[in-house]
Amino acid sequence: FGYFAFREFRAQVMARHQLELAEQRRAGEEVLARENRTATMLTLASGVAHEVGTPLGLIRVKAEALREALQDTPEEQDARTILGQVDRLRDVVQGFLRVARGSMPEQTRVAPATLAFAVRDLLAHRFQSAGVLLVVEVAAEVPEVRVNALLVEHALVNLLVNACDASPRGGRVTLQVRQELEEVVFEVQDEGEGVREEDRERLLKPFFSRKARGTGLGLALTNEIARMSRGSVTLAARSPRGAIATLRLPREGDRTAAHAGDLIG
Repeated sequence: FGYFAFREFRAQVMARHQLELAEQRRAGEEVLARENRTATMLTLASGVAHEVGTPLGLIRVKAEALREALQDTPEEQDARTILGQVDRLRDVVQGFLRVARGSMPEQTRVAPATLAFAVRDLLAHRFQSAGVLLVVEVAAEVPEVRVNALLVEHALVNLLVNACDASPRGGRVTLQVRQELEEVVFEVQDEGEGVREEDRERLLKPFFSRKARGTGLGLALTNEIARMSRGSVTLAARSPRGAIATLRLPREGDRTAAHAGDLIG
């Protein structure tokens, strides 16, 4: 009896061991696949960034000439705006190139409200043209985060552009910023067709898109920026219609940003 009991016990132990090995192999393969996808995506993004550098330089030269020609006129500010956006885009491009080369982007403490209002101003014209209302709501005493501000702004821009494109004319997109436990949450709500359950994870991977002209890189880059910032991105359906995209970032210390009760439409 003891012999058979021992043999059965040994068989159970071996079976558990085999299951554990299989689970470890599966987990390792998933990590390797994710890293390969990320490496491919960043390589492609760096290639695009490199190609964009030359036309950006040309645009800047022309904008400089335009600003000088428009000195002391009301239109001079328009030229300055073009220059400012070209410089911002160049910084984002350089950020992606550094990441693709293995360098961690510089991170600083920043108030979440600053990020939210910056992307609101960047996208104001796009939302106006689409006939979609953009509302930014920032809760009271949201803690600062330690991130690369330009890259996180780029991530939020991607989420908001997707929400704008998905929303019907006359619709509304809301960006809510709040604290949940030890995280700062940026939640984008739209009134579009929503997210299919089977697409929730796939949309965050490179080269998958439901848009007719989509590259499948926007959400994937957003997801990678979140990971570099020790955060996460999730997608979910919204009731009765629409989608919710959520970017979560770890709070920075106990210091809070003094933006109590802001509500900007």
